[in-house]
Amino acid sequence: MKQNLTISLERELVVKARVISAKRRTSVSRMVSDELKRIIERDEQYHSAKQKALANLRKGFHMGGRITASSSKIHSPQLSEAEAVSGLAPALGGRPDERQTARRGVSP
Repeated sequence: MKQNLTISLERELVVKARVISAKRRTSVSRMVSDELKRIIERDEQYHSAKQKALANLRKGFHMGGRITASSSKIHSPQLSEAEAVSGLAPALGGRPDERQTARRGVSP
């Protein structure tokens, strides 16, 4: 269903629009209608892409790699935060109780 729309434009813009519409063998009304359709379509595509991107961000992405440490090992009170994050505790040597007392500043 079509509906009329009244708009106010600068006179020079109207004159130029009429010249262009005559060259294209169409009406100013058709040109405005076609342009509004393009604007609305782009806006709908943008919002659709935005919703899809936000859904992907909420879901997350698998970036490869694999988890080599168990959560109990990572959260062990015997490991320093740096050791737990890097997973280097076994490579540092020494018994866990020695590392823990050294970290507290207590002599074994």
